[in-house]
Amino acid sequence: MVALQSKGIHVPSELRLIFDADGLTLSKSGFNEFWPILVRVQGYDYVFAAGIYQGRGKPADNNVYFKFFLAGLFA
Repeated sequence: MVALQSKGIHVPSELRLIFDADGLTLSKSGFNEFWPILVRVQGYDYVFAAGIYQGRGKPADNNVYFKFFLAGLFA
């Protein structure tokens, strides 16, 4: 947000973050996948990766997947 402010873009005192995740297979023959946690600030067009899970297939439980990310976000 500091980068936006330095460019003269107004940043409100309250931000709403929108989270999403989607898998990316590394190769057609492999089992490893990346599952990035994508974030967009509501009202802005910028999307950025805030975390990445890597493993064999998708995370078993989305609640666990986001639990550690959110714990770090609010620490």
